Amino acid sequence: MSDDLFATDWLGTVPIFYNEENNNISRNMLEVIEKNKIIFDHEGLINYFDYGYSVFNQTPIKGIKYLGYSQKIKIKNNKLKVEKCIDPVENFIDYKLNEDEIFELIHTKVFEWEKSLPSNYKILLPLSGGYDSRILLNAITNKERVYAFTYGVSTNQSKSFEVVKAKYLCDKLGVKWKEIKLGEFNKEIEFWISKYGLSTHAHGMYQIEFYKRIKELYPQEKFAVLSGIAGGALAGSLPKFKIRNIDDLNLLGLMRGHCADSNFLIYNRKDISMESKINFFEENKFKLQDQRYQIISLLRTKMILQSYLINIPKYLGYKSWSPFLEIDLAIAMLNVSNKRRKNRKWQLDFFVKNNLDLESRKLKFNTTNLLDYNSIKRFPLEPLESEILSEIIDVKYLNFINSNIFQNRYSDYKNNLLSLPKIGKIMKTIGLKSVFAKAYYAYLCILPFQYVLKNFK
Repeated sequence: MSDDLFATDWLGTVPIFYNEENNNISRNMLEVIEKNKIIFDHEGLINYFDYGYSVFNQTPIKGIKYLGYSQKIKIKNNKLKVEKCIDPVENFIDYKLNEDEIFELIHTKVFEWEKSLPSNYKILLPLSGGYDSRILLNAITNKERVYAFTYGVSTNQSKSFEVVKAKYLCDKLGVKWKEIKLGEFNKEIEFWISKYGLSTHAHGMYQIEFYKRIKELYPQEKFAVLSGIAGGALAGSLPKFKIRNIDDLNLLGLMRGHCADSNFLIYNRKDISMESKINFFEENKFKLQDQRYQIISLLRTKMILQSYLINIPKYLGYKSWSPFLEIDLAIAMLNVSNKRRKNRKWQLDFFVKNNLDLESRKLKFNTTNLLDYNSIKRFPLEPLESEILSEIIDVKYLNFINSNIFQNRYSDYKNNLLSLPKIGKIMKTIGLKSVFAKAYYAYLCILPFQYVLKNFK
């Protein structure tokens, strides 16, 4: 007899964790940790620091793992049994539609989703004015049902490019729209860790603040969130990677600096076998020469983090869905010709054809991104506690992090310049990088360890 059946979809959209010692299974990693029995897994620690989240179905805690894509787990005769299911990608990988058919498929999927919603539900669209949210806005049939919301990332958020573009679109289409001002999302770090534990670094607190502020504005409204998660990667926003060895697998992590330096773990890396990483490479090295499989692998690798875009609204009481997570649409997008995928030309042409082109409009906006930096000005972070963390992390690294999560006139000036696309690129090229960003991202990776050590060990 079997019970407690859990299964993952083709991307592993909803991570499922299990403890090999006590047979606990949960969608929340913290719920499978047994108090006073934490032993860190050295390979899991290194991978977590290098990627900024758990990878290769392991976590930093020995015996606690998570299901990969298309897997299921059950308890049979008091033992955990993990089974691999047939990967549906194998049957879909050559599924092709022409560009008009792809946009029609998006429209059909969104329309069917609209019809499935209870009549008292409104559609909540996080609208940045970028490609994915623009396509989704266009696909919604009943635009009177839409409430669009946007947050900006510049110091003057109302002048940020997301806000300016979104407002222009909604004015043009007659869609209800509001700007949501952010700035205190670091207050939500503990909420984040309570949901994600050591599966990933503290990352999506801005989403928590975003949806909480919407709930404050519309406490009685029933909302279903239409998300653009995964749309950009599928459409052509990523280059082709050269995956030649296990070190190149880091390219599939797409960390963008949101990680920590594993060289400061106190364990000797030379004595640790990177078995999980090696096994993944050996099993997938030939497929990973195909860009389509690269993108699918990237999405699967990072889904343990990216799933927050779907799950945070659910934690706060909203329904949530994205058409781009459905395999037929995803594969059809991957099979658009490389020439048309470059710089997402196929979508740009669609915008021009449907009078949704913003790229040629003379809109005035600010492209700097200082949201994280300014949030710490409003809500300073507590230093990491060396006495707790020193059993796994070099104190010198902790001191570096604690001493650089602050602002002064020099750091204000430097970070403002680094946030400017053209000037910032030149500064980074000559080695003038943001020490604040490096320290801040490491802080967000390490803080969950502090929480777990304080509460479970």
